[in-house]
This record gives sequence, C-alpha cells and structure tokens, in this order.
Amino acid sequence: MRLSSYLLAMLFVVGLAPWGCGDDNGGDDGGEGGSSTPCDKEADCDDGDPCTHDFCLQAPGSTAKTCQNDQVDDGSVPADTEQTEGDCQLIACQNGEVSSINDNGDLPEDPDGNDCTDPACVEGEPTTADSEIGSSCQSNGNPAVCSAGGVCSCAAPSPDARHFVDPINGSDVPGNGGAQGACAYATIQYALTQATDEIRLADEDITATSEFPIVLTGNQWLNCPYDQDTNARPALIGSGDHMGSSTVVAFTGSINGIEDCELDAAGADYAVMVTSAAMDNGHFLTNAVVHGALTDGVWLDTAADNVSFQQNTIRDNGGIGIDFGATATGGSVDENNFSNNTGGAIACGNASPRLTGAANVLNGGACTGCQNCPFDAMP
Repeated sequence: MRLSSYLLAMLFVVGLAPWGCGDDNGGDDGGEGGSSTPCDKEADCDDGDPCTHDFCLQAPGSTAKTCQNDQVDDGSVPADTEQTEGDCQLIACQNGEVSSINDNGDLPEDPDGNDCTDPACVEGEPTTADSEIGSSCQSNGNPAVCSAGGVCSCAAPSPDARHFVDPINGSDVPGNGGAQGACAYATIQYALTQATDEIRLADEDITATSEFPIVLTGNQWLNCPYDQDTNARPALIGSGDHMGSSTVVAFTGSINGIEDCELDAAGADYAVMVTSAAMDNGHFLTNAVVHGALTDGVWLDTAADNVSFQQNTIRDNGGIGIDFGATATGGSVDENNFSNNTGGAIACGNASPRLTGAANVLNGGACTGCQNCPFDAMP
C-alpha cells in the first residue's frame, strides 16, 4: 500500500525522536498516527473502521512493528456500503467515521406525478422544483405547457411562435394555441387572427366551409403533419371566394407558404392563388399534393412573383398545373411531379427568364411560354 506524504513526514519525525509505543496522538480508536499495538502484517492492524487506512510499520533502528491507522479522505465510500437511491444522502466517510452526508445529486423519483415539477434535493432533503416555463406536459391527457408555479395548463404563444390548430380537441380562446390537443385552437380562421408565422395543423382533414378560403397575410404559413411511412397528409377540402374566384388558399402577404399538406380544390377555380410578390423566393409550396381544381392547380396573378415550388405532386386539375400568369418573372420549380393536368404542367405568360427549375417529372404534360422550359433536366 502506497504511503501518504503525511505518513512519510511522520516517519521522518519519529526517526529523530525516541520511539514510543504509547503515543497520545494515535491509538486503537481509529485516530491518525501510531499506536502501541504490535503487528507482523497489516491485517493485524485492522481496527474494524472502514474509514481508516491500516498500516503495520517498523520504526527506524528497531525490529519491532506497530500499527498506524490513518483517516481516509472525507467523502470516500467504504466498500460494500449499501446506498439508498433517491434519498439525497450518501453513506461515506466524514472525519474518520461512517456518516450520512448530503448528496444533492441523488435525486428522488417523481414524488407527485406532476409533469411541471422535477425531483430535486435541497440541503439533503428530497423535494421538487418547478419545471421550466413553456416545457411540455399533459393536461387531462392532452398536450399542454408548464406555467409559473409548476402548473400544467394551456398558454398562448407569442404571435411569432408556432400556433397549433386541432378541429377535434381545440378551442378558439385567447389562452390556447401553444400546444396540440385541448390547448390548440379549433379553427384555422381563428389562428389567422393570432399567429404571424407558422400555423401547425393537427392530423385531421379540414372540411368546414367556414374555414375557406384560407387567406395568408404577412409571414403566415401552414404546416401539416406528414407521415413519411404512409405518404399521408391531412387534407384541406373546400374553397371560398377570393378576388372573384374560388380557391382553397390564397397568398397575399410578403412570405406565405404551405408545407406537407394536401389541397383538394373539389371543383373550385384554383387550389392556390398567389396575389402578392415576395422577395427572394419568399413564397413557397413544399411537399404538398394539389389537385381537383376546375381551372389551375396554382395560379399567380399579375401582382405575384418569386414563389418556390419544391417536391410537390400537382395532378388532376382541369387547367394548368402551375400557371405563372402574365407578369411573374421569378421563382423556382424543382423536383415536382405533374400528371393529368388538362392544360399542361407549367405555363408562363411571358418569358420569365428568372424562373428556374430542374428534375421535374412532367409525365407528358407540356411546359409552355417560359424561357427555361421544360425544367425536367437534372441539375
């Protein structure tokens, strides 16, 4: 066993002084220092105290050996010590004795089942602490958020945060919108009055006639839950009047978009109408399914510009899949799949030289009027 620097110093001092077997600084009671107990080996010096190191030492100039028992460092855990998990205590050595000392890392199990409190130790006592405000919890089986005081409840998000809509479980009240389920809004139309950014829809089709048309303003955009295993998306089925035409969704703001949704125009003039310009491809339609329009799947009027179309399926529309209108000059069309659009896949009302695209599958549908047609080559 390696000797401590303290022990070496003690041996040096002992070598300068007469050796005494009855030194008052040590003894059989587990104190540190030499003792009068003779020994032949370290096992003879085991005093039964797990909080000491036991030595059998020979004094310089002598053939006799005596025991020395040194305290171990505070916090050392004796071998084979049984600990109780979650009691905020650690059985360890303290001042040479086995003691129960505070261990604030020995967290208890959740004592109250409250999603908005976390187990904690305070001065060695099990207790709870409030969870971070805004963290997720379950309120009556529905997703909610934690508020001050460890309370799980619905909480309204800031306008530019994600807002949730659930037509089955939600309610159109100001305190909702911050989580799914019972803490969501019930309608998209109410969400449009509260949210200035993303509106996340539940995995439910939207069919209520009062929801349509969905007119997006500012930076509003719709995000639907998409099941990649089944390729399923919640559907927006219906339409309403916008600028004298019927449509499912209209883009009228500076950055509007739709992601992962199915838009079923169900015989309306258009599935999507874009009536405003965006900077730097600010508008977007991504991974959506667009079908059922009497005229065009997506129509851009004379004021529209800079829309990005990526990885959409645009099919079974009575006119053109995407009609870029008379003045739209910029945007992008990439990796979309067009099929069974009676008037063709893509059309431009002018050359639109800033309109780019690649890797689209046209399935025999024409691309007409655009300077960079047909947008079907790999990049």
